[in-house]
Amino acid sequence: MARTSTIPFGPQHPSFLEPLHLKLELEEERVVGVDLSLGYNHRGMEYALEQDWKKNFFLCERVCGICSFHHSTTYSQAMETITGLQPTERALLIRTIMLELQRITSHTLTLGHIAESLGYENLFMHFFREREEFMRLVNLISGNRVHYSMNWLGGVRRDIGPELARQVEGNELAGRSEAGHRPGAGQAGRRQAGRDAPQAADAGRRRPQGFHLEEEDEGGGGADQASGHGLVRGRSSG
Repeated sequence: MARTSTIPFGPQHPSFLEPLHLKLELEEERVVGVDLSLGYNHRGMEYALEQDWKKNFFLCERVCGICSFHHSTTYSQAMETITGLQPTERALLIRTIMLELQRITSHTLTLGHIAESLGYENLFMHFFREREEFMRLVNLISGNRVHYSMNWLGGVRRDIGPELARQVEGNELAGRSEAGHRPGAGQAGRRQAGRDAPQAADAGRRRPQGFHLEEEDEGGGGADQASGHGLVRGRSSG
């Protein structure tokens, strides 16, 4: 008959990205059950979210730096459902692009840390090398590498226009793809992207941070394509 035992694991352990506590149930050396205990990083987020709905678009991103845009998107969708605001198709497309880019950076980070925890340091560096290319892209588009601060009620605060699209095409990722991932390929594109990224970030910070719910655009349609406001937003469905 197999001998069973229970051992504690955590809350602090080198293989954990964040603290949690596990009670592992073992049969000999095989794990057959686990009791998970979370809550070691309580920061009063629920109370903070009650204070100002406008600040919550940015506060929600601080729930987790790995998936920050997903949290602010969820909050935006909830607020848009409550207020009846419908984002434009362009705004939804930009959100989708940023969600997919963050999904890639999140998964490559996790795969890298798994490899490191298993002792494959070289594989960890390979994953982070690939991740860095997408981190450059999100920095180029949003002006930030972790907290993008792009979501707003009814749309997004940054547009992806023709000029920015050309900068993205000149990024290192495009150079690597066209050159067949040769060593040293796309160096000029990476240097240019590095020079352009601070300018794009500064331009985004100079733009207004939001809009009033009662304002209308000159055409009466309520869809601002970020030409002057840094916003891509929709109109009320009511």
